[in-house]
Amino acid sequence: GGQDNGFCRLRRVNGTLNLFYTFPRVGSPMTPALKRRWNRFFAGVRAHEETHGRIAKKMMRATERSIAGLRVANDPSCDKTRREARLRIKTVYAEYEARQNAFDRREHSDGGHVEHLIAALI
Repeated sequence: GGQDNGFCRLRRVNGTLNLFYTFPRVGSPMTPALKRRWNRFFAGVRAHEETHGRIAKKMMRATERSIAGLRVANDPSCDKTRREARLRIKTVYAEYEARQNAFDRREHSDGGHVEHLIAALI
């Protein structure tokens, strides 16, 4: 941030998002039929988790947009600006966390995508 004439503004916004996926692994040999079912199951699990990743990336972009160019008057110490930036970040995070949870509710509901993946595996 920078202070100019009593105003404080964010000059540059550059968020960082690190995504790590942890997937299940099979620890013993599989029959060809089980391997085919596992591969289908795993593709579905990967797609599910990658959707979470896309939602997180959208959250990062929305967060950056929400604070880019933020400018607060009578804030020579930039305290109000930092507070406002944190509030905006928290607000965007809550909105996207709700989107993540809604996606999981749909996917994990009775008859949902995850149930179908598991049924096809076993």
